[in-house]
Amino acid sequence: MKKYVIFILSALMLLNGCQSYKKLEVKSLEIEKADKLSYNENKVTVEVDVLAFINNPTSSKYTLKSMNATVYSKDQIEIARVVSLGESVIFSRSSMKTLLKLKVSLENPLSFLLSGNFNSDALSKEALTVDVDMVLNNGIFNKRIKERGIPLDKIIKEVKALKGGDK
Repeated sequence: MKKYVIFILSALMLLNGCQSYKKLEVKSLEIEKADKLSYNENKVTVEVDVLAFINNPTSSKYTLKSMNATVYSKDQIEIARVVSLGESVIFSRSSMKTLLKLKVSLENPLSFLLSGNFNSDALSKEALTVDVDMVLNNGIFNKRIKERGIPLDKIIKEVKALKGGDK
């Protein structure tokens, strides 16, 4: 009987740990610094420090272990990549600013411009989509979160809403 009780408690803790990350709320985002702009024949890169004001009402401390995002044109041509540089900590039962260090790369900007696919419609926020892959750790478990094909338009609207702008 003890084995069953331990198993059930373990399963409940696992389920609780995996689902409580959904209670995290990003209240605002602001770019603090952009530097280390570089260009080579294939890409333009810049490192960006973003301050994210995050509310964590849960009893778990979270660490953003990694984050990768890719921006695609409507023809599924890769335009940009965003990669986290290091980990970011979100403390339990807190509302605080957390520093996110990101590297943003514009992939093959010249070949995209010369491909014949470049026009204002191809780069409109309604036509661009984003794939996101991130890993959150709550001290015990890693939770991988993958989202595909998020419209950039939706992300921009949510960021504007965070800043109190138009929806």
